Amino acid sequence: MRNRELKRIACCIIVFALGVTSFLGCGNKNSSSVGDSAVSKSGEVDKEHVFKQKDLEGIIADGEDIVSADYVNGKIMLAANSKDGKGRCISFNPDGTQLQAFDTGCDITACAFDGEGNAYLQCLDKSSGEDKVFLGKFDPTGKELFKADVSEEFSGNSEISGLAWSEKYGLISCTPNGVQTYDEKNGFGMLVDKKAIDDYAIIYSFIMLANDRILMIYHVGTSESNVIIDLEKKSADESLNGISDTEEYSFFTDADGNLFAVWSDGVYKYDPGSGEMAKLLDFRASNIDSATKYVGGIKRQAVALNDTDFVIDLPVGSGDDSSLLRFTKENPADISEKTAITLGTMFLEPNVQSEIMKFNRSNDKYEIKVIDYSELYPGDGLEEAKKQLDMDIISGKAPDIINIDGNVKKYVDKGIFLDLTPEFDKGGALEGIELLPNIAEMMKYDGKMYTFMPSFKVATCAVRAKFAKGKGSLTYKELDDLIKSNGTDYEKAFGSNHDKSYGNLLMPHYADKCIDWNEKKCDFKNPEFIEFLNFINKFPDKVSGHSNLAEIDKSYAEDKGIYYRELFSNLNEYARLKQLVFNDDIELVGYPNNSRENIASIYGELYAVNSNTAHKDIVLEFVKNLILSEKDDSYSGFSTVKQKFEEELQEATKEKSDDDESAQLWDQINHVMVKMKPLSQEEVSKFYDYTVSINSLDCMNNEITNIIAEEASAFYCGQKTAEEVADIIQNRVTVYINENS
Repeated sequence: MRNRELKRIACCIIVFALGVTSFLGCGNKNSSSVGDSAVSKSGEVDKEHVFKQKDLEGIIADGEDIVSADYVNGKIMLAANSKDGKGRCISFNPDGTQLQAFDTGCDITACAFDGEGNAYLQCLDKSSGEDKVFLGKFDPTGKELFKADVSEEFSGNSEISGLAWSEKYGLISCTPNGVQTYDEKNGFGMLVDKKAIDDYAIIYSFIMLANDRILMIYHVGTSESNVIIDLEKKSADESLNGISDTEEYSFFTDADGNLFAVWSDGVYKYDPGSGEMAKLLDFRASNIDSATKYVGGIKRQAVALNDTDFVIDLPVGSGDDSSLLRFTKENPADISEKTAITLGTMFLEPNVQSEIMKFNRSNDKYEIKVIDYSELYPGDGLEEAKKQLDMDIISGKAPDIINIDGNVKKYVDKGIFLDLTPEFDKGGALEGIELLPNIAEMMKYDGKMYTFMPSFKVATCAVRAKFAKGKGSLTYKELDDLIKSNGTDYEKAFGSNHDKSYGNLLMPHYADKCIDWNEKKCDFKNPEFIEFLNFINKFPDKVSGHSNLAEIDKSYAEDKGIYYRELFSNLNEYARLKQLVFNDDIELVGYPNNSRENIASIYGELYAVNSNTAHKDIVLEFVKNLILSEKDDSYSGFSTVKQKFEEELQEATKEKSDDDESAQLWDQINHVMVKMKPLSQEEVSKFYDYTVSINSLDCMNNEITNIIAEEASAFYCGQKTAEEVADIIQNRVTVYINENS
């Protein structure tokens, strides 16, 4: 069994079940078998699709969301809402000059602009104490030209899901009854009845195309559909060809109604007639810091000035932030060649991607080129991708920087990774960087630092403080007693409807302690592992149903849920658990066990530098920037730098303004945002002490996890005893360790 002091363990990054998703790229998948080094197959820069990025600063205020964008008479026209429901209409030249804006005094839910720059708005007004829906027209200065209450227009369903402007038909509205015209004198007039689309359609995208046609995307039940409506023919009989999932696209147009789309890897122009998509802009080739790959399905607002100029409200980094950006195509002949520094990964975290894009835009001589091994293999070829990465590392053909997905120790023993220890000393490239002490130790193998972690999360469990009774962890019997005394069961005690498969999620936290890669041995026949198998066996064979997030939180409020499994990437979730979910003091006790050990883990992406890199100085410059980079407090996790981590925690003790989105907590039961109360100094100090006390990396090898799950099933179904299963696991894992050390 693994000792309590820090030991070096192989670390392949696994996905913690809450809040972290494994991504397989949708890019160029061009191989189905392990072969030549991926570095040699990485290819050249796609110069034909390179655009230059310019931030349009000062146009959108902090906390504002753009709900509509258009390009009218050489002006960009936007409608945006602040977090407190106050709308603005904004216009400016494409270069960001001649900015004009006016307040609407209400929350804008739909918008269209005519050829003269007048704004037609659907607004939601709550000032009277009840929801009132208005249609209004404002001139470019903000003067109200008309305002009509349409709250009772459609038998209680007043929501208009889209507005558009047609020179022929005037204001076009997508109402609960269908596609209708509207003017202040005659009200609504039917163009295309909803029956021609689908009576049960829930429409969420309504885009005016060329020749008075409208692209409509909608749901019927759980199915997504789309249709192109011809207003002249009053028909709805054409759909987009060649696109299997329009939810993943953000569609927009130019002034002539040509259709464009933002996807995870760039911008495309789409021809509805032929169904062909022509790629115009490639995000990665252009070094554009886009998080669209990681927030697919969220609709972005954009306009096309032409095929070579776009203005897009694009998500950046790993959080909820977005930036209004202008993209202009670069002349391929003017794009200079740079020396490539390769970074190999199975999954690129958004905050790391941000730093890569920032580096590439600012450096004239070098460029970080990402080799995403998961994108090199089609379908479910993840194992082949892992083998390719491992082969590249072992054969000496690895990338300059490696996101490690395997047994670190075996690479260290072969001298493949650069010893970073002297770089942190005086005179080294990383001089002055002080990492958190426990994380610094976790990065070491045989006393030397061969890996680094840019950011981290804390994987643990929270319980009510009164249940912990001052103990740092709970035994299996204490858990049993709590379940019985609270009238709950194992299916619900960990917050949702769990069966025995839940053991596969918990396995890494327990099985990891049975392996010592330094000594190349394991011990699965110890009493603790036997108790773990007995613990999982208390879960039902099948769940009785599935709970939504609100029901899960409610179960904790009612003490039916005992252990709250969490991956803390910031203190907002800590505050949410204490202030909303439990509404009580909490303790971080880790996972139940009989050794009184607080079984918790540090989760983070591990990186190493190839000892044979030909660009050591510039690689270390990037490594330094990556470690010291500002971490987005939403998803990317805490900084591993001691001073920065302390500063991040202290931010949680400060009173924040009502407009600060980072201070808002989501109440899943009541479906409202609640302002987070500042944490006390005692609370953040306690979290700090807890974090630096953790000495385990959340890094169980997937192959070993699969071995354990496969053999444990014989015990769960009564075919073998726990001891017999443990003996088989011991033998199989021993063989695996010997073959992979």
